[in-house]
Order: sequence, then C-alpha cells, then structure tokens
Amino acid sequence: MKIIAFCGSMRSHAGNRDIILRIAKESRDIDNYINRTTVEMNKGCRLCNSEIMAGAGLSGANSIGAEIDYFPLIELFPEKDEKVFQLSSNSEVEQKSQIDSLAVDKAKIDLLLEKISESDGIYLATPVYFGDRSSVANKVLQIAGISNILKDKIFGIASVGAKRNGGQETTNIFSMYEALIQDAMVVGNGPPTSQYGGTAVSGKAGRVIEDHQGLSSSFDTGKKVAHVSDIYKRGGEIWSAAGEEKDVKITVLVTMDTHGRMLRKYLSNLIGKVRKDLPWVEFEFIELIDFIIYRCLGCNKCPVPTGRGDTDSENGFGCIIRDPDDAMEVIRKSMRQSDGILVAGANIHVSQNIVFRYQVSMERMRFIRRNNYELTNISIASLSYNQVGATVNPIHSLKVQTSFVRHNTIIHRPVEILEHEGKIIKTGKNEMLRFCQNVRCLSVGRKKVKKLPSAYVAKGIGGY
Repeated sequence: MKIIAFCGSMRSHAGNRDIILRIAKESRDIDNYINRTTVEMNKGCRLCNSEIMAGAGLSGANSIGAEIDYFPLIELFPEKDEKVFQLSSNSEVEQKSQIDSLAVDKAKIDLLLEKISESDGIYLATPVYFGDRSSVANKVLQIAGISNILKDKIFGIASVGAKRNGGQETTNIFSMYEALIQDAMVVGNGPPTSQYGGTAVSGKAGRVIEDHQGLSSSFDTGKKVAHVSDIYKRGGEIWSAAGEEKDVKITVLVTMDTHGRMLRKYLSNLIGKVRKDLPWVEFEFIELIDFIIYRCLGCNKCPVPTGRGDTDSENGFGCIIRDPDDAMEVIRKSMRQSDGILVAGANIHVSQNIVFRYQVSMERMRFIRRNNYELTNISIASLSYNQVGATVNPIHSLKVQTSFVRHNTIIHRPVEILEHEGKIIKTGKNEMLRFCQNVRCLSVGRKKVKKLPSAYVAKGIGGY
C-alpha cells in the first residue's frame, strides 16, 4: 500500500522533502524518529511543526511496510516567498510577499491529483487556526472535493496547536467529516488511546519535537491509515481475482424511533431495495426502544471480570451491570459479530414523538471500548432520517463519527435520508449500496492482514 502525507503549513519548505522522507524511512519507532529528527535539526535543518508531524505519520506508515511519499502543500502557491519563514515581530520585510493571493500553480495541482490517485491512504498534517485547519490544508480538500478523488481512500489527520487543548480535536473532526462526505473512509490514531488522530502542542516553530505524546499520536495515525489501507487494498484484490460474493452481516442499530416505528418502517423498505441489488448482505435490526438500557455508573475499574469466557464476553471481561433485563450484552454480541454497523437516528419536527435511546447506549459502550477495543476495524456509518427544518437532532451523523472512531473502527460516509413536506427527496440508497460494498471489501481484507495490537491504555487523570 502507498501512503502520502501532506503538510499544510505556510512555514514548510519544499527543500525539506528528501530529509523528511529519509528520516521517516530510517526510523523504526517514534523514539527513533524523534532522535533522528533532533539530530538533523541540531545540524541546522529548519523544520516547522507540521513538517515534523508529517514525518512522524510517514514513519508510522513505514513501520508496517507501507510505501511512503510526501507533498508540502505550499508548493501549490507560487506567491510564497522564503522570507516569510524568517519574519519576526520587528521585521521590515515587504508585506506583499506575505499575501496569499489564492493563485495556485496549475501544474502542481495536476501533480497533487496524480499523487492522490496513486495512493491508498492520505495523511494530512496541519497547524491549528482558531480550531480549524490552515488555508493551505483547506485547499487540498477543496481540490479533492472538486475532483472526487478521495473516493475509497483511507484518510487520517494530525494537527498542532499552541496549547494542549488548543483546537486540535475540532480541527481533526472537521477535516475527517469533510473527507467522509467525499467518500473517503476515515480513521483515528488507533490504540493505545484511539482518539481523533494526531494532536500535538508547540508554541514555537520546531518545538513540537519535544512533545512525545503528540508525536506518538501522529505516528500511530500514520500507522493506522497504512494498516486499514492494506486491509482495503488486499480485500479488493482478492474480491476482484476470485469474483467472490462473500456474505456479510450488517447490524442496524436503531437508536431512536417513534412509537409507530416510523424509522424502522422506512429502513425495512430501504433495505429491501438494497438486498435486491446486493443479496449477499444480511441485515440484523436491533431496535433499542424495545430494550431496557441502564445508565453508565462511571466505574473507575472498567471493564470488570465476568467469570465467563464465552463469545459474549471476550477474555471474560464485561460491564459491572449484570441485571438480566439490561440489553447491553445483546447489543454487544450483535455488534462484535458484524462486519458493519449502521447507527440509525432521526431528526423530525414532532420530536416529542421520538423515544430516544442514543445517548444512554453510547455511554454504556464505554466498557466495550476499554476491553481492548472490541470493535477494532469494524465498519461504521451513521444513518440519519432528516425532515427539512427539524432542529432537535440535526448532528446525529457527526456524533456517530466522533463516538465510534474512538472504538478503533473504520468510519464511512453517512447515509442521509431527506424528507420535505411528506415527500422523500433523498432516499439514502446510493450511500447504503456503497457502504455495503466497502464493508465486504474490508471484511475480506481483514482475514488476510494481521491485526495490530489493540491494548487499551487509560491516559486520563486517576487512571481514566
């Protein structure tokens, strides 16, 4: 598999490309990468923070055998002057050299598109500006969106801010969500923390090299992008060569509905149409309004030994809540035995008619995550039934992405259904078909690619 990293900083230098690639290829782990990079910087190599993070991600991808490439996005902008990098608060450098005129080098865009097309996975490194990516990083997603070139690519991101909680997570989430809408599949940084990608801190150019935690998350993001890219590529090759029509199981987790089962009725109809085109998909409905789900107790020892070693409780660990009326073991078993999960919700005008089980079920999945990421590399997509103008649950798809990427899963484009004045104007069928096809490809590939270690490690205060 081939992974390309993009650096989205105005402070980056095209001349550093070979150095970054060399260090990444020579580094066997994050400590080795930091040491080698530090040596180069002490020799006078001037690397900005995003360049260092891009190299960390490439090092992670290289560590599991990926072919790696690097592209500084500043090359798209011919107006950029090297003097900008040397500016200080007292500098008298001509201001015109600092202006981003939004003019782009067309030849470089063609090269950029070619590199994306040739790659299986994309890793973006960017500085944070007010909780969002840089304008340079933004440009690559705009160009990709116009060309629809992220389709079926694996996407991960790392960002660096001046403070530990300086907008890195929102920066990553925004870009991940936009990549999803462009038909990419997105991943986080994977174990041991499995968050939203790389998040680093540095208040001064080049000082991110001192942030071991942040660079480790960047290294792990690159490794995760490469690993899932390998799964998807291998699955596609096997499927194409053998012409297999492997059966897959998809759990439809209906997290809310009306008493009249409005959402279930629509989904049954939609799935019936999907199965006519894809008869190899088995759907299992789990309607949460049919179950009792107790609220999470917030135990500091989670999961706990259950005394069972069966398939319902891997390694004999589970939730401390063992009331037979509680449905979490039923939900857990269905999800773990699935190739893909659709998390369905609704955003309708008469919201008081909705029985809402989403939040309580999400918080109870804490023990599933903490039991060494039981849902590792399972495909996840949100499914949202939206009535135009409804405002009570409008960000269901975004919430599903941000919750389930932390389970070390693979997130797919949301399935969006749109109703206006009683008429369905967007059925969601096309997204459903694509989700099912990608689930099958990944399911085949998972059996051919060795699983990476997925130990959960609590990093919060007090062991949380």
